[in-house]
Amino acid sequence: MFIKTSDLSYTYMKGTPFETDALFSVNVDIKEGQFVLIIGSTGSGKSTLVQHFNALIKPQCGKVYVLGKDILSKEISFKKLRQEVGLAFQFPESQIFEETIYADIAFGPRRAGLSEDEISLRIEEYLKWIGITKEEANKRSPFTVSGGQMRKIALAGIMIMNPRVLILDEPTVSLDPKSSKEILERIKLLHNTKNITVIIVSHDLKELISHCDRILIMNKGRNVFFGDYSDLIKNRHVLKDSSLTLPDYTEILEYLSLNGIDIKKDAISENECVKEILKHWN
Repeated sequence: MFIKTSDLSYTYMKGTPFETDALFSVNVDIKEGQFVLIIGSTGSGKSTLVQHFNALIKPQCGKVYVLGKDILSKEISFKKLRQEVGLAFQFPESQIFEETIYADIAFGPRRAGLSEDEISLRIEEYLKWIGITKEEANKRSPFTVSGGQMRKIALAGIMIMNPRVLILDEPTVSLDPKSSKEILERIKLLHNTKNITVIIVSHDLKELISHCDRILIMNKGRNVFFGDYSDLIKNRHVLKDSSLTLPDYTEILEYLSLNGIDIKKDAISENECVKEILKHWN
């Protein structure tokens, strides 16, 4: 029981004329080390759900267990929980506030009481990823770099804490393809090398399907699917019911299959789709 919800429901502005139901009896069980993609249309409850995972939102009805513990139990320290469960909202660069790049990335580790030597070692790794030198990071304002670099600086400030769980809400939104790819590659590297549990909220199945091993679909506050991509292909009606679509290349494979070609239908990338088609070209 690493991250689990049991009949979790939540209502915004409860008891007022503006009362809005956001979650309805959600039951999710995420294992340690999984890479989970949460998708759904706007207002489906994705962001409300993940904010429960580091207690930014407390459960009103039902239970939430994180790292094996009920988040409302007396033994839980919210400060420690939020160090172990890193959460980045959409446009995390809007949370940048320090005068220099170095100071901004170092803010979290300093608050956690890490030594300057340890902070320096950790930061050097991320500066290489961002593409600037340590000297430049000590002098330059984070507001003078490109949008992609600003996003990396903001994410580095979370990743540098070595959380056990990394939650990212639309981490590549509004970025160019190159920056998006670099950020996803860094996230996948952390997942692979440090066994971090990764949870990404997105509306884009195509961009992330090759990275994740589990997909959670939210629809009108309810979790309507949780499984791998091959399971989703078999239950594609769930996507239609949730106003979502499969990647174009999956539709091509489905069309070929329906026309009598014995072809693999659960390709997770365009390249894999092309290879599968070429096998049957003749």
